Amino acid sequence: MGVIVYLIYRLLYGLISISASSNMANFIACFFSIVIGVIVYFVSMLLFKGIDEETLMKFPGGAKLCSIAIGLHLLR
Repeated sequence: MGVIVYLIYRLLYGLISISASSNMANFIACFFSIVIGVIVYFVSMLLFKGIDEETLMKFPGGAKLCSIAIGLHLLR
């Protein structure tokens, strides 16, 4: 997750800093890299069986999350 977040941050910062200020580029790159990191962490927890269906059902919107995870073959 850390490597992916770092690479996404560097890529976005490099692309955005061409046309925006340094502070704005940093904010946007940081925000999107954190969002991508959360997604990568959640998917890896499902793939490595860190979260099972029972635990996922306890989350807010757990039924919808379970149906998405089953549809993506992340949960059986």
